[in-house]
Amino acid sequence: MELLSNVGPPLNSTSHSVISKSTTSTSFTSNPSATTPTLSTSISLKRPGRKPKSKGKKGKKPQS
Repeated sequence: MELLSNVGPPLNSTSHSVISKSTTSTSFTSNPSATTPTLSTSISLKRPGRKPKSKGKKGKKPQS
């Protein structure tokens, strides 16, 4: 029990640090990469889909 307790805290601390750094690094690299294509697709899809919606809403807003 003493050996497990002794190896528990230090291992947890190191694991947390490594996981935190690894997750941040992966998240950072994955974030911009995933956002770039998603943004391009989102803008392309939103542009045509939003133009007619915006016109209908804009025309209804002033009329109302």
